[in-house]
Amino acid sequence: MSNQVMNKSNTINFDPLLKILSENEYNELNDKVIDLYEKWQKKEVTIGFTGHFSAGKSSMVNALLGETILPSSPIPTSANIVEIRAGEDKAVYQLNDGTYTEDDHVNEQRIKQLSKNGDIVQSVQIYKQNDFLRDQVTIMDTPGIDSSDDAEFDCTLNQIHLIDLFIYVMDYNHVLSEVNFRFLKELERREVPYMIVINQIDKHREKELLFDSYKQRLRVTYEEWSLYPEAMFFTSLKDTESPLNQFHVFKDTLQQRMVELPNQLDSKIKRELDLIIEQWESDHSGNTGQEQLLNRLELIEEQKENIQHKITTVKQSLQKELDAILSNAYLMTFETRELAKEYLISQQQNFKVGGLFAKKKTEAAKQERMDQFLHQLNSRIQSEMVWAVRSQLEENVRELTNEKELLQQVQEISFQADQELIQSNVNPSAQVTGDYVLIYTKALHQSIQQQLIQKFLPLIESISEKKSSEFDRQLDELVQEQNSIRAETNQDFVKEIKQVITQLRSQLFEPNDTQQTNEETNKAWQEKVSHRKKKSLEKLVQAADNHQTDETNTPNEPFMKEISNQSLDYTQIESDTEAIIHQAEQLPIIEQLTTKLKTRFKQVQEKEYTVALFGAFSAGKSSFANVMLGDSLLPVSPNPTTAAINKIRPVSNDHEHGKVIVRFKSDEMLQEQLQQILEPYTRKKFTSIPEITKYLKKEWDTLRTYFERTEASFIDAYLKGIQQAKTWLSQTKEETLNTFSDYVTKEHISCFVQEVEIFYDCALTKEGITLVDTPGADSIHARHTNVSLQYIRQADVILYVNYYNHAFSRADREFLRQLGRLSQTITAGKMFFVLNAADLADSEQELNDVKNYLKSQLKQYGIGQPAIFPISSKELLTEQPAEFAVQQLDQLQTVFYQFMDLGAKGIVFQNLIGELSHLQQFIAETIREASLTESEKQATLSKGLNERNELESKLASYDSGVLENQLTQEATELTHYLAERIDIQSIEWLKATINPAVIQSNGKKGKEELASALQQTIQFIRQKLTKEWYEIDILLDDQMNRIKNQLIDVFNEFIEISFPHEKLFFETEDYTGTELPAFTFQMTDDEKKSFLKYFKNKKDFFERDARNELFEEMTQWIGNKKTEVIQQFNEKLHSSFVKKLHETKERLINETLENIDLERKHKQLIFESQEVISSLEQLQTNLNEVLAEHQSM
Repeated sequence: MSNQVMNKSNTINFDPLLKILSENEYNELNDKVIDLYEKWQKKEVTIGFTGHFSAGKSSMVNALLGETILPSSPIPTSANIVEIRAGEDKAVYQLNDGTYTEDDHVNEQRIKQLSKNGDIVQSVQIYKQNDFLRDQVTIMDTPGIDSSDDAEFDCTLNQIHLIDLFIYVMDYNHVLSEVNFRFLKELERREVPYMIVINQIDKHREKELLFDSYKQRLRVTYEEWSLYPEAMFFTSLKDTESPLNQFHVFKDTLQQRMVELPNQLDSKIKRELDLIIEQWESDHSGNTGQEQLLNRLELIEEQKENIQHKITTVKQSLQKELDAILSNAYLMTFETRELAKEYLISQQQNFKVGGLFAKKKTEAAKQERMDQFLHQLNSRIQSEMVWAVRSQLEENVRELTNEKELLQQVQEISFQADQELIQSNVNPSAQVTGDYVLIYTKALHQSIQQQLIQKFLPLIESISEKKSSEFDRQLDELVQEQNSIRAETNQDFVKEIKQVITQLRSQLFEPNDTQQTNEETNKAWQEKVSHRKKKSLEKLVQAADNHQTDETNTPNEPFMKEISNQSLDYTQIESDTEAIIHQAEQLPIIEQLTTKLKTRFKQVQEKEYTVALFGAFSAGKSSFANVMLGDSLLPVSPNPTTAAINKIRPVSNDHEHGKVIVRFKSDEMLQEQLQQILEPYTRKKFTSIPEITKYLKKEWDTLRTYFERTEASFIDAYLKGIQQAKTWLSQTKEETLNTFSDYVTKEHISCFVQEVEIFYDCALTKEGITLVDTPGADSIHARHTNVSLQYIRQADVILYVNYYNHAFSRADREFLRQLGRLSQTITAGKMFFVLNAADLADSEQELNDVKNYLKSQLKQYGIGQPAIFPISSKELLTEQPAEFAVQQLDQLQTVFYQFMDLGAKGIVFQNLIGELSHLQQFIAETIREASLTESEKQATLSKGLNERNELESKLASYDSGVLENQLTQEATELTHYLAERIDIQSIEWLKATINPAVIQSNGKKGKEELASALQQTIQFIRQKLTKEWYEIDILLDDQMNRIKNQLIDVFNEFIEISFPHEKLFFETEDYTGTELPAFTFQMTDDEKKSFLKYFKNKKDFFERDARNELFEEMTQWIGNKKTEVIQQFNEKLHSSFVKKLHETKERLINETLENIDLERKHKQLIFESQEVISSLEQLQTNLNEVLAEHQSM
């Protein structure tokens, strides 16, 4: 006991807090207090390594230690906490059942085996003699926080209260991941210091992105999210000589912090105890009914601070808005720069035009060039600057009341550049080069901007003054409300709570000399320690072996469906067909049959094959696309660059090489997208883009904190770009290869772009292939799911790019689930999985391990026997790529082009050969029948007509009821399974949106947080239903194609009896999609009230049964709503696809009869014109030769 009362000035007395928590059954907080007491008693500090899984956390720890202690791999290696401490070599395994076991030496393989098993092992403590380690300093390695296992993410979160310094490791390509910001934001909230280590900096390519720009982007983004790390380091464990590598600086800094941290232990403990007190205070206040009033007072204080800030910065904010508009204005287009160049040339001292009367002609030419430049420049100033500024100022004025005069002044804003302005930036002695033109136009842009700001300054002053008055009025209203609430508040209660907290803090942190300290806490700790029983190591290893799933190594060769070595010679077929058509065109008597062949031939010539590229952002899709294209065409950056869909298409007569078409979203499309993002946070229904913009400008500062980073970034980009982009909506722009990148990479522009078409001549596009580069699977811009699904359905090949160090991350999950469900509609071999950045593999064995891991994960989502190809885009884009990278690419391209030839192209060319065969059979039959007597000819024609009529009767009377039942049964089954999935997953969705991380308050604020969470759940389910509709529609469309094929087979059997040379060909029809029925999935105000009644306070809600009761009622409500929606789905799908079946049957019948009628007509004409027989015989000879060559292949 004497140990516990000595040195009172440094003593923390945990007992008072433990007593309060124990009395009120705060078990989780109680356990944290005991954890902190143990940490304080042992005087241990902990440095926690966390971040992306496979960013190199374990390798970083090994590098710091100078020896391999922790297992490292591009696939997850730890499912639990691993701690390293100084001491005699041993490993201690803490198990989830409260027991532990020890290994008397550090066995790396055993650590790897057991640390992967989070179901059995809770944590691993490794004791090691190592110069880097210090007494009482623990190095902790945590599971990756974006691991595909949610439990591993929670495992890291649960350790925050014990960690004194976090080292957050992320890899170079994933610095802007959503999961980074969520976790770092939590550290900021808890005031836990952290350093950021950006590993794998050797991936940086200065020619793709300046390193200074990369760092600046990071700094700006972190500031936007109020993230302030102690330090940021860039490291490489692979290229230790890289000039960007700061590993040694990081190591030295960390060693210095290891010396400092023990001296900061008390302040860490006190901060964590304060957080526990705050949580208790919040929960305890909620039990008294005062929380609502107190929360409102806190909110009023925040609003007052916000308004006071606006008052002091109103003029500055307005100027900043205008500066942004003027700076971002797209003033100097290519055409403007060209006219500027011509004007600058005319200002040169040696500029001269003509011979006779040269002086007069020269002056005229100067004037003409100046006039043309000024006209173009002023046109751009009006559209890009004046109108945008006017619109921005109008919005500010309209927020005020009774300011018609001020509004009129804004509407009268105008500006014209003159001769003096453009002349003032000219350097007559400078040589007119491309660089000088850029310097001049940039300087001119700045001069115009400065003059415009000066011109608008009086208006800015007036508007700022009026807005300040409006803010003053709002402030007065808040003060009045504040006084009113204070009068209602039970001040005795508030005072009592404050007194309890003050007394508690005094007892905790300033115990008096007579006070016994930590007696109860020490007892609780000792009791906890005494429950830790030791187990046999052998039994643990055996249990772990039994628990592991069988991960038998699969062959290294990628899965390939057997492909015949024989293939069609497409070039020769085209050439031969062209010759046949030319010969047939000399016979007008068979013109209509020739037209049919020409139509089929045109399909072959104009057919475009689509290769769709998918993957999570920064997996390297764009760099891989550049590899397939053979050139660095698409912008590549570690930041997300593909915000719109990019299509790289073959050139044509109408679209030459290098032409780029940018298509912007329509007003309706953008409005729908914004409404969908905002829906969980407001009941307001917007009717126009200006209305949404006005709302966001007013409310965004308040709303922003509720949004996920991707959605918030989209809104930020929208607000930054809307002034410039509002005239682009629903429009199309033509750009070049040199000017299109901004529409792809700059978010404040690309968020308004629907798609970019690039016409590019290269080996890939020469094959008629269009490469579609989509947004990342986790991108905000990919929220129109039906677009992605259409590409999955229609694409001839799907390439899914995985990143080597993140072979299967959270972002991939939902997309791959979708892909798995739709896999039955996808031709075997059509999906290729690219394992990008394979150059990071340390060995062939590691590469195989990653491939096997990826394969096993894909199988869980219904993608059996995936074809996986390791690729290194970075290496392949160098001037002299390594041999291993070239071999990997050759392997992929061999299989890829074989599939294209025998899969996508093969079907189209086989149908062309079928058309040639049909023409051959018709000619052979006609020549034979032409030798008959006249009466025999007439009898043949008459018999053909009778058989034609009999066939029509047979086809028309064919009962397609069985096929119809197939369709409707499939629709019923698919919607039934959808209903089951919704039922099973609804609890999971509710838990994801309604949890302590989301509901952090009591009283009214807590209810508001719950209401927002409920709305998010409903929004999520509505989106889920929409996604599922398109999935079901695609599956039914695939079933429709199979049924169409069955129908063709049946009809061909009927046709063959009388017309053996006639045949229907199956062709998959383009997927157009069935229109989504309008459905409602929204709760009424009364229903919302009935759900919110379950929330009284946070403690009652989460620690008793209130949340479970809410979940029970919510799942019932979801089930009822879902049943109504699925009924609508069923009715629409049944009627639509049955109609499609009847239309398909009618179309096939008409096509068959039209062909037969056409051939009878041709025969009749040939029978009447014997002179064409010899020409037909020659055509038949050539047809026989062509078909003999190609049908035998």
